[in-house]
Amino acid sequence: MSHYAIKFPFRVRIHGGEFDESARAIHRADGLKTIQAESGIVLESTIERKQMSTKTTFKRIALVTVAALGFGVMSVAPSNAATPAGFTSAVSAASSAVIQGTAATTTLTTSGLYTTGDTTTTTVALTSWPVGATNASLAGMLVPTLTAVDTAVANTATTSNGQVQQTATTAAGTIVINANGVGTQLVSGRTTVSVTPSLTNTVGSYVYTITTTANNVTATVSTTTWTVVVSAPATLFSTNFIGAVDATADSTTNVSASSTAVALEVAVLTSRQYQTADATTLIADSKASAVTVTVTGAGALGTATSSAVRGPAVVIPAATSAKTNVYLFADGRSGTATITTTIGTFSSVKTYTFLGTMTTMSATTTDKNIGVGASTTLTVTGKDANGNATAAPTITAATSSDATVATVTTAGVVTGVKAGTSTITLTAGTVSTTYVATVLPTTAKTLAWAFDKDSYEAGEKMTLTITAAGVADGARAVFATAPTYNFTLSGAAPTFVTNPTFAAGVSTVTMYAPATSGKFVLSATVGLAVDTEIALNTAGTTTRTPVSLTATISNPALEAANEATDAALEAIDAGNNAKDAADEAIAAADAATIAAQDAQEAAENAGLVAVAAAEAAGEIATEALDAANAATEAALSAAEAADAATAAANDAKEAADAATTAVAALSAEVTKLMAALTAKVTTLSNLVAKIAKKVKA
Repeated sequence: MSHYAIKFPFRVRIHGGEFDESARAIHRADGLKTIQAESGIVLESTIERKQMSTKTTFKRIALVTVAALGFGVMSVAPSNAATPAGFTSAVSAASSAVIQGTAATTTLTTSGLYTTGDTTTTTVALTSWPVGATNASLAGMLVPTLTAVDTAVANTATTSNGQVQQTATTAAGTIVINANGVGTQLVSGRTTVSVTPSLTNTVGSYVYTITTTANNVTATVSTTTWTVVVSAPATLFSTNFIGAVDATADSTTNVSASSTAVALEVAVLTSRQYQTADATTLIADSKASAVTVTVTGAGALGTATSSAVRGPAVVIPAATSAKTNVYLFADGRSGTATITTTIGTFSSVKTYTFLGTMTTMSATTTDKNIGVGASTTLTVTGKDANGNATAAPTITAATSSDATVATVTTAGVVTGVKAGTSTITLTAGTVSTTYVATVLPTTAKTLAWAFDKDSYEAGEKMTLTITAAGVADGARAVFATAPTYNFTLSGAAPTFVTNPTFAAGVSTVTMYAPATSGKFVLSATVGLAVDTEIALNTAGTTTRTPVSLTATISNPALEAANEATDAALEAIDAGNNAKDAADEAIAAADAATIAAQDAQEAAENAGLVAVAAAEAAGEIATEALDAANAATEAALSAAEAADAATAAANDAKEAADAATTAVAALSAEVTKLMAALTAKVTTLSNLVAKIAKKVKA
């Protein structure tokens, strides 16, 4: 019979602190088989169960994320660890074109890494000049002016005011960087370079090299090239009328063109030649160019007020004077004198008009129709044979073809007497002119008004035309009350009056459509300047006839805005509804969270109860195993006793061999005893097997 040492070790471990419990059965060190309890079934392997809550999962994810970010930060090198290679500089303009005596300017920009105490130096040198130029002629160009300006700092955190404090020596162009900070800073600087070519410089291209040096920079030298193209000053000039006539504009005079004995000039033309573009400094007389002045048309030219020689052209030689005067005289002809002044390639043209005797005359007035009892004044003008306007003529005679319709005075005043037409004749010396005067009533036969369109958009120009048929020009009381309107107009409101001013029976008013959409209504009542209203009131009534005018106003922008507002309000409502739904979802989520927390707590409590139950079951199983071990040991002892009895029986059998009968009888008894004992051993073995099964369960 085999001998089994059956033992039952039991251990419970709890992992995680919340839902991460695992019950594990471990092997004993003596290498014996272990019996594991799981739901009443004996298994040969260990099974682990791991349950992780959502909270634990989030914690682990966060831990992994933080760790990953930490490694990422550790792997980034400091931003100022790398030093850019090189120091850069450039001029704002590669070349400048100037004339002698004016300044050429360019700005040098630099950029590089500096530390406290670093310096930059800008040096300007003339390295190339035109062939034939000498140092003496270039003296005015060899000393450029350097102007250093504040240098901005990219890293403003290193200074209190966001700029690098610096000092600059303009003569040498040196900038000292006082960064007031620790570490390397990116600094961009600007240096303005100016050079003024003197008037003695040779005309041509001058090349300057601008070299910038800096310390503690990978590339310490940067050179740029600046070319200054110098040209001689243009022969700038002005030609003006001065003295007896307007100093700048083309002029007209009433000096008689028929007189050839006019001793004094009628105009003086002055030419000036400058060496500067702003026309402030005259060139030297010795450098002056020749001046040629010509005249076409009427008039003659001379070089002095008392010049006996007068003709169509005057030439003043070069190197005579930077300022010259040429005089214009009458030569007995009327018309326009066109005077051209030429200096080198430049020219200027002025005109002067000599007037002749008046040959034609005309009369006009602003009133197209004169009202009965009203007056208007005629404006009379005259022209010479060339069509040039003369002085206002003096009227010597004035007549009317029908004095019952209109009268006239020599002052040109025409007065309406009754409706009709009359021809007015005005005479000045030997020249006459006529004017047809139309006289109309001061009341209109009918009154009408209309807009230029039926519909307008907001802010659009609206033109109102008021038509008073058959009324004389002037202000007429065609309305009893000033027109009014129902919407506020855009822009400046028009001035509506009861007596608008008419010309040829028409008066217009300009306004701008209101911003309000809908039907725009203009309302008024008819006044006594309309014949129908006079007839109505003559019948003994004071009623005024109402009139109105309408137009449709649309405002697409306002309508679109209103639609957008409605859409926005609907969107707000939808948003509020969405927010309410979100709030409800949040509340539901909170409730679910609380339920989950309650379930978690219940699960934890159930786990604790299960562990306690498992421990109690383990203790019971241990006690049962101990009992089974004791029973097994008792069975083994019984088996040993049985073996001893069998041995004794064998001895007895041998002793009984001498007495066969006795031995046979004794053998039969022993056989029965053995059978009974074997049955008991079998029963006991079965019991042990059952106990073993129970223990495994």
